[in-house]
Amino acid sequence: YIRLDTVLVEKNILKHPVIAIEGINPAVFLLDNIRMRAFNVTNDTALIRQNNMLTVNGTALFMGISTLQAHFQFQLDHPEDRYTYEGTLEALDFTALNPLLENMVFIRIKSGRIQRASFKIEANSEESSGLVYFPYNNLKVQLLNKHDPNNPGLLLQAGSRLVNMLIVKSNNPSSRGRFREGVVNKG
Repeated sequence: YIRLDTVLVEKNILKHPVIAIEGINPAVFLLDNIRMRAFNVTNDTALIRQNNMLTVNGTALFMGISTLQAHFQFQLDHPEDRYTYEGTLEALDFTALNPLLENMVFIRIKSGRIQRASFKIEANSEESSGLVYFPYNNLKVQLLNKHDPNNPGLLLQAGSRLVNMLIVKSNNPSSRGRFREGVVNKG
């Protein structure tokens, strides 16, 4: 049996290469200066009957720049492995996401600023639902040639202009004050 009252993780780095299906080079997902505390870590059914919640609180520097805070709760005895998580991401320049996006979705962020974002999700082994509050301004993107990212060519340059004019929402909330919430509903 495992029974740990508190587990501490401090001063670690998670640098995870992510290779897209059509990708050539790995994208980089980075969490730095990770600090986590997990409470009630056990697989003892008698202890789980007394307290069925495993709680994890954590902070890290997302992409090495912006503070990400998260709070997780796992129901250890739920038949569908129910858990919840919520948190915040402090403001950061959108271009900090380029090491992740350029090689994963072949887009380069040219400009933009993410304001303080937040999320609250409920999930289990089959489905998830919740909301993401993601305010930002001045978002501009550039489509990339996956074989030569620094030379997009005329077609991708024209495509970038069209994407920025017709598809990308430059600001959230919009210039009319309408806020678009991110709805999570996967099942």
